[in-house]
Amino acid sequence: MPVRKVGEDCYQWGNQKVYCGKDAKQKAILQGIAIENTGWKEAEEIDLDDIPPIGIVFPAGIKENIVYIHNHYLIGKTRQGFWRVWNLDDNAYVGNNYTTFPLEQKYSDWRKKNEDANLVDMIDLEDSIALADWQYEQALKNADKFWNGNDSLSTTFITKGKRRTLQYKMTDEEKKMRRHPNRSPQWIPNRIIREYAEVIKQDMPCPTCGKKRFSSMMEAERHHFYCEKYGIQPQNGLYFTTMELAMVEQGLITKESDTTTQALWITGIAVILGMTIPYFLDSRGNKV
Repeated sequence: MPVRKVGEDCYQWGNQKVYCGKDAKQKAILQGIAIENTGWKEAEEIDLDDIPPIGIVFPAGIKENIVYIHNHYLIGKTRQGFWRVWNLDDNAYVGNNYTTFPLEQKYSDWRKKNEDANLVDMIDLEDSIALADWQYEQALKNADKFWNGNDSLSTTFITKGKRRTLQYKMTDEEKKMRRHPNRSPQWIPNRIIREYAEVIKQDMPCPTCGKKRFSSMMEAERHHFYCEKYGIQPQNGLYFTTMELAMVEQGLITKESDTTTQALWITGIAVILGMTIPYFLDSRGNKV
């Protein structure tokens, strides 16, 4: 993923930390290299069955072809050769047909030439990452609007299953209103949405650090757990790898460490282990 300029003398890799001033671009590039050599690359090699039980569901269609875990998105290749983006927090594929998605027209034209492709199929990994980043940014924009007083967005932070449970709170009159031809089966009365906004306002902010800008309640709950238990968040946004956890417990990664420092620590130790373990094994073998 290329580093982009986001302001006067300011650069950013993906949706990570923005660096400004002297050597800003170099710092952003180093951050990207470090992260891709740790959290992202490691996701290519791990067995999904070894991931801790953190309450996420993987799509069966791409389970054997996983390549990346990016934020709370799973990006993988289908058996048909297409790429797809799975939102782990919503347990659903992300569509590319949103009019505000920068590549929407490209994919509209592509589907006309590829009858086997549907609204969730992507051409390549780069576009898939762009789709995940775009949806994540949209969700954070919704969070900003919500905290600025737009209570109608309260149900955008929860899963489809949770939204269905809210429908059970409808009165008989509201159930009749849902039958209107202009309303979908997913319709929720404004009364319930406003009431649920109070729940979000109470439950979303982190009780440890106070952060309240999250893309979903699932993301917020993960943050709450790691913030309280470790005082720091995992590099991949979902769970600590064995190496990360060991470094956190030994105090090598702390809350004061920025993302680049954390990633470079992990990369450095991984490189050292990768170089020394083979020699160690060879020396043991020579003694037999």
